Amino acid sequence: SPRPIIDRFGNIIACLLGRPDDDSYVVDCTNAFDVILEVGDEATFKKSQKCHKRGNFPAVNVGFIHGQGTLRPTYLVLGKLQPFMDRLLANKSVRRIMGFQSGALRIWAPKLYAYGKNIIKTVSDKMGLRPNFDCSIFPCVAFNFGRNIWTWLHQDLMNLAWFWCIITALGDFDAEHGGHLIMWEAKLIVEFPHGASIAIPSATFTHSNIPVREGERRTSVTQFLPGGLARWVDNGCRTEKEM
Repeated sequence: SPRPIIDRFGNIIACLLGRPDDDSYVVDCTNAFDVILEVGDEATFKKSQKCHKRGNFPAVNVGFIHGQGTLRPTYLVLGKLQPFMDRLLANKSVRRIMGFQSGALRIWAPKLYAYGKNIIKTVSDKMGLRPNFDCSIFPCVAFNFGRNIWTWLHQDLMNLAWFWCIITALGDFDAEHGGHLIMWEAKLIVEFPHGASIAIPSATFTHSNIPVREGERRTSVTQFLPGGLARWVDNGCRTEKEM
């Protein structure tokens, strides 16, 4: 069931979104998990994609960004991985999860949703960049590949600090015994079952996961908003140097 996480001032700072009360959604989550495993088995990843600050597993970001030397918002360059990622972006089960994430943001944080929607519209209108999903206001998605995915203690510092990213757990595992999300500053350890989603400010909250048990399988998929992209729009579609 959905449950907001509220700070001492009464602000909703994160949200346990749960999942829709619909058996077909669980089926779609299972289908999405299967296709992510298939792509992970077929694709060849660079060393930098297989070991990084989030953990020791292949991870690929897809979408458009701005920052780290770019002059204008641009698509992430995926090279030989592009057809594999296109296959995931076109998958109806993956798309349903992305739509749920975006819709949940609209319900629980309507001001964040409106801000993110404006970012997408402005970048699309000015630069002609097409978002990953027409059902979502997030410009980027991160796919994690592997059969026992759990993240190390980290913050996603390139994301917009006060915006929520939304994580969905996928797999066949007992959520009472593993896969929990740990939010360190909030001092919370949360069960995170298959198909459930959680919204957190991932650039601000230090977070990690507990591994699932041997023989079980787990991965995750996350949508997020890069901070550099938001700053470019807020600066009137200019870099800070151009200002």
